[in-house]
Amino acid sequence: MNFKVNDAAIIGAGFMGYSIAFLCAQNGIRTVNVDVSQEQINTAKTKTNNLLIKLLDKEKINIEDSKNIKKNLVYSTDYIDIKDSQVVIEAVPEIHSLLINIQIQKFSDMLMLLKKVWL
Repeated sequence: MNFKVNDAAIIGAGFMGYSIAFLCAQNGIRTVNVDVSQEQINTAKTKTNNLLIKLLDKEKINIEDSKNIKKNLVYSTDYIDIKDSQVVIEAVPEIHSLLINIQIQKFSDMLMLLKKVWL
């Protein structure tokens, strides 16, 4: 049985999270990299852009590849943005308070989504 993933979500925009998100986007998957911290999102964006420049300089990718990766990669602090994802990968530190905050945010966003759908 084959299953093609078109939409993925990566929870966590630290080193692991943005790296996984980059690889998904590089392979043509629309990817949302979500994190509770806007600062972490900003860092992930910067590191991703630096990686694209490095790959372009080393001729590992071309301009079209770079554009496609950027097109496929979305960053967010709002869990509602991952509602259409077929696959969700969690890449966050095992910090109990952080995991609880993520679960509360996801639950809250899901309730808002259900309200919009049902009302």
